[in-house]
Amino acid sequence: MVSPLVCVKRVVDSSSEVVLTEDGQGVDGRFAGFTMSAHEECAVELAVRVAAAEGGGATVMTLGDADAARMDVAKKLDVR
Repeated sequence: MVSPLVCVKRVVDSSSEVVLTEDGQGVDGRFAGFTMSAHEECAVELAVRVAAAEGGGATVMTLGDADAARMDVAKKLDVR
């Protein structure tokens, strides 16, 4: 039985509008959308496929605040 662990992190959604801070020296994250990177999506999908083929289960882990923990991985990857 194989039970892979995949670590993911939130990244700024490249399709969202970038808003600079008032001093123009940084990005104002309050208006940014977040998502998983395409590489992490592939890693999660592969982990699910391998686990299903071997009779195990896949675990997805992230670190960060409560918003990071609420990333809807299943919806993003259309996992059933």
